[in-house]
Amino acid sequence: MTLHMKFCFEEIFKSLEVRNIEVHRFLLEVSKEELIRRLNLRNDVLKKWGLSHLEDELTFFDTLPDHEKINNQQNPELVVQEILDKVGK
Repeated sequence: MTLHMKFCFEEIFKSLEVRNIEVHRFLLEVSKEELIRRLNLRNDVLKKWGLSHLEDELTFFDTLPDHEKINNQQNPELVVQEILDKVGK
């Protein structure tokens, strides 16, 4: 799920936090080029929407703490292991 507006993102996660619901938030980090490649595989409407919001999403992503980011350019098993390591499993 991508939340491209910071206030929406914060509203969801702050609501869970104040209810003492344990949430581990991780975002897969990919290059701008990879995002564009993936958007090009979508239908024209989704592609146009995604490309029009790409810079805002990348800017927002840069504001997130590094411990919430997972490099998605690696083997899926390594991604899973990194997540498990971060949540202490």
